[in-house]
Amino acid sequence: MMAKREISDAEILELLGTPPPPTDPRQIDPYEMRRENFHSRVATWLIRRVSIDDVRAIVTPKTLPRVIDEIDQFIDSALRGDEFWEFSCPQSEWDRLTGRAGYALVRDGVVVDVLAQ
Repeated sequence: MMAKREISDAEILELLGTPPPPTDPRQIDPYEMRRENFHSRVATWLIRRVSIDDVRAIVTPKTLPRVIDEIDQFIDSALRGDEFWEFSCPQSEWDRLTGRAGYALVRDGVVVDVLAQ
């Protein structure tokens, strides 16, 4: 029968190796990185400033309730001083069938949200 004894931290490290450094909790997840990249691209595609009424005008009698909710959330997320802008990507992206257009919410010169049609 083996005698019980305490194992030191040094012995544990020798057996298991040095643990990896902790993950930085501020690290941005891949989805957030893609979203920020898309928003920075949209910022280069801005066409003209529009009103809330222009954004609401995309609602038709055939618009799905889910889409109406998305539009309302987009508009409701605006703060005082924010701007709504229409955007459309370059023709080359439409030619590749990857075109995007819609509305951007701009805060202090930065696109913070997008409503793509």
